[in-house]
Parts: sequence; structure tokens; C-alpha cells
Amino acid sequence: MSGEDVLRPAADLPVARPPRQRVVVDGVDPELLDWAELARADLATRLHLPVDTVLVTALGSVTWSDHSCGCPQPGMAYPQVPVDGAYARLEAAGRSWHYHGGPRGPFLCEP
Repeated sequence: MSGEDVLRPAADLPVARPPRQRVVVDGVDPELLDWAELARADLATRLHLPVDTVLVTALGSVTWSDHSCGCPQPGMAYPQVPVDGAYARLEAAGRSWHYHGGPRGPFLCEP
């Protein structure tokens, strides 16, 4: 078998998503409830559910290791400096949803 049969250009290889930063937050920080309301509204809209059916099960301040806010996207580069932000675990439609955020507010971080 020649090298041509085995090697493929990097552009043809599947792109794996970098792993999401593991976050451990217990409880709900009441000082972040306004932030969580933005996340609840976003998820309710995405799932076409009433916002009152989206529950906040964990909410806390986090210092992310870089500007990906713990949710790196394939092919993206991020400044490697700590970012103060927040994390929320929401429950809706029978599953957990993870919202990460920094200065730009919350965003859904899908596995």
C-alpha cells in the first residue's frame, strides 16, 4: 500500500469539536438571576416553550480559562487569557442545557 492510499489532506479529515470545559456549580447565585433570565428566554425560544417551563438548576460565577468561555468551536482561535463570566444549567424538555457566558452574555454550549 502506498502513502497515497493512506494519507488524506487535512481539509478532508473530519473536524472534531474541542471538548467543553467541565464546570462544577452547585446551587443558584441570586445575584446572577438577571443573566439567567436571558438564558431561559433564549432556550424557551429555541424549544418553542413557555419560559416558565425552563428551570434554572445551577447558576454561578465562573472564571473561564480563555475567551471561548469554556465552549470552544472547531477552527476558532481564542485569546488565552482568563475571562470572568457565568454558567447556568437549565432543565427543559426532559434534558439539561448548558449556558456559558462572559462579557457578551449567555450562549448555549452544546456538546
